[in-house]
Amino acid sequence: MKSAIEQMCFGLRGTYESVRASNKYSQLMDKVCEFDDKLTEKLKDDKEAAMLYKQFKDAIDEVF
Repeated sequence: MKSAIEQMCFGLRGTYESVRASNKYSQLMDKVCEFDDKLTEKLKDDKEAAMLYKQFKDAIDEVF
C-alpha cells in the first residue's frame, strides 16, 4: 500500500492500537487503577453503592 489513506482504510494506520501511550498517560492510568481498587475495597460492604459504582464504570467503558 502506498498511501496513508489506504493504510487507514485497512486498519494499518491511525488506530489507537498503533499509537504508543505516553509515559504521562501510563502514570495517570496507574493512578486511576489504584484509586479504582481502593474505592472498590471501600464499597465492598455496601452492596447498593458497589452495584452503582459498577454500573458507572460500565457506562464509562461504553463511552470509550
